[in-house]
Amino acid sequence: MTNAKTGGRAKPDKIMQTKYGKGNGNCAQACVAGLLNMNLEDVPDFASASGIEWWDSLYGWCIENSYGLILLDANTKHLITNTFGIGVCKIKESDDETHAVILQYSLDQKGEQWTYKAELYHDPNPKGMTILEVTHHIFIIPIAEKHRREGKDER
Repeated sequence: MTNAKTGGRAKPDKIMQTKYGKGNGNCAQACVAGLLNMNLEDVPDFASASGIEWWDSLYGWCIENSYGLILLDANTKHLITNTFGIGVCKIKESDDETHAVILQYSLDQKGEQWTYKAELYHDPNPKGMTILEVTHHIFIIPIAEKHRREGKDER
């Protein structure tokens, strides 16, 4: 299914995480699989790496599979619209753990006022986590074939 608001692309699949618990959940894996319309088992479990290593794991996988990444702090002034991304969130259920969800980014106009919105599209946890705040936004971007990891232009 295509949608004009998403650049003609299909909306992300709503894939549920299959592992739960502090340091053991696979919400990021489910979000990446959903954003890329892939099966859960075709995407690695990035949370199996602890601390900042989950980012290194995600980055390495994306580069190997011709995707780029943009990571934005939630406090950064930015305008990304008409797309989907991953929101890294603080949750009520855990003081020292974050949770990943898929957000839909849009821009609304009311009179002369434009409002930037990042709304929950999908929470991969079937119980639904209570989101306190989004701390980071992650966007996955396809890389043209000729700009693969080697950095060579094959024209």
